[in-house]
This record gives sequence, structure tokens and C-alpha cells, in this order.
Amino acid sequence: MVHGVEHTTNGNGNTAAFPRTPEAHHRAGSRTTHTTTKENNSMDAQDIINGLARYTGTESYFSLGAMFRNAVYTDGVQFLIENAQCAWLVTDAMAWVSQKVPGQNYDDGFMTVELHPKEDRTADLLITDGNGTTLYSQHYTAHTFPLPKGIKLYAVWGETSRGPCWILMVTSEY
Repeated sequence: MVHGVEHTTNGNGNTAAFPRTPEAHHRAGSRTTHTTTKENNSMDAQDIINGLARYTGTESYFSLGAMFRNAVYTDGVQFLIENAQCAWLVTDAMAWVSQKVPGQNYDDGFMTVELHPKEDRTADLLITDGNGTTLYSQHYTAHTFPLPKGIKLYAVWGETSRGPCWILMVTSEY
């Protein structure tokens, strides 16, 4: 999955250059084979967990596309998408989160996005206010998420070069 990336600054006025527009997944005449076998994953669950711990900030924001004009995600979430093959989790969560605007139809600029896998290969997606109140839930009858204990992400209302928007990040990037 290829998403657009926007310019960010590192606090001292320096701007990092990144691609701005989404590219097509498939080009005319190209042939790709998509498989979902365990052998194709380059990282196991512990490698993904260890990799996520390295993200303590972000240098770029990734766009979720035109349907999500007020939502971006960070380097850590991009790492998670690539290595846990969970773009479905990010788009499902942000489809609900991005409908809320603090001060208009949501009182706070913070939410948690949690995936709780179960031993029977079902899972629950919970979006909370961060204080224990579930704002939204979705049940999956099957999933491919590789981390047996699930994941918690933060959705924070913030300012980027595109203006105010929801920023989805791994907890260590907060």
C-alpha cells in the first residue's frame, strides 16, 4: 500500500522533503502476486514489538488518501502497517475517528485505538476516550494480526501542514 507523505519540520525550521501525492498501487502492464503465507512475513511478532519500540517521534506524516482528509499517521504506524500487514486496522479505526472534530462533535482531542485478538482468531477493535469509556467497537470474526496481545495506538488531534487533523501514532511516539 502506497500513501502520500507530507512535509514536516523538526522543530528548528528545517523541512524534510517527502513525496506528497499517493501513487497508484498497480501500473498498467505490471503483474504482481499477492500472498498471505506466514513465510512471506519478514518479521515475527517479537521483531515487530522490538521494532515499534524504536519509534519515539516521527519525521513524516502519511496520508490515508482523499477519503480521510483530516487524518494522517506516523512513521511508527507505517512500520506497523508494513510489518504486521494491518492497513485494514488503520483504515477501519480512522474511518470512525476522522468523523469526529474536537469542539464540534467530540469534546476531547485524544482517543485510544485498541485491537484485542482472541485465541479463537476473532478480535475486537475498541476506540476509547482514554479514560475507560468505549466510544466505538467492532468485532472481527477472523483476522491476520500477528501480535497475540494486540496493540494500542493513540489518535491525537493536532496540527500538520495540512491543518488540524487526527494523527494516529504508536504509544511510544506520544
